[in-house]
Amino acid sequence: MNKLIVSFLKYIFPSLLLLMLLGCETKVIKVNEVEFFIAKEWKIQSVIVNGELVTDTDLSLYRLDLRDDFTFERIGIEGNAESGNWKLTAGLSQVVLFVNDPREERYLLIDLKIRQMELKLLQESFKDGELDIRYILTPTKAQ
Repeated sequence: MNKLIVSFLKYIFPSLLLLMLLGCETKVIKVNEVEFFIAKEWKIQSVIVNGELVTDTDLSLYRLDLRDDFTFERIGIEGNAESGNWKLTAGLSQVVLFVNDPREERYLLIDLKIRQMELKLLQESFKDGELDIRYILTPTKAQ
C-alpha cells in the first residue's frame, strides 16, 4: 500500500497538477475584442456632469459611429456632423477621437458592455476648471 501512495505522489500527482495548470490560462483582452464591442453606432442614453444627471438638453440627435477601420462620424446634439479617426490607447483604457488633430478628444473607458459604454471626458474646461463629464452610450441598433 505504501508503494502505491509513494508512486501516486511521485508520478501521478505531478502529472495531474501539470495538466490542471496547462488547462488554466489567463484571459487576455486583445485589441480586436475591445474593438468588436466599440466599433458600432452609439447614441447617448444620459450625460452626468459632476455627479448630476443632465436633464435640460435634448440628446436624441447625437450619434457616434465608430467604425472598425478606425474612422468615425459624429452627429452632435444640434445635428452638426464631424468625422475623423479614432484609436484605443493607454492599454485599451482610452478612446481618442480626432487622432493627430488639434481637436483631439480623449475619453476614459469606464465601462464597456455589449449594449452599453460609459466614457469620461479627459479634458478640462479652462472656463469652469476640471469637470467630471460622463457619457452613457447605447447602440442605435439591437446587437
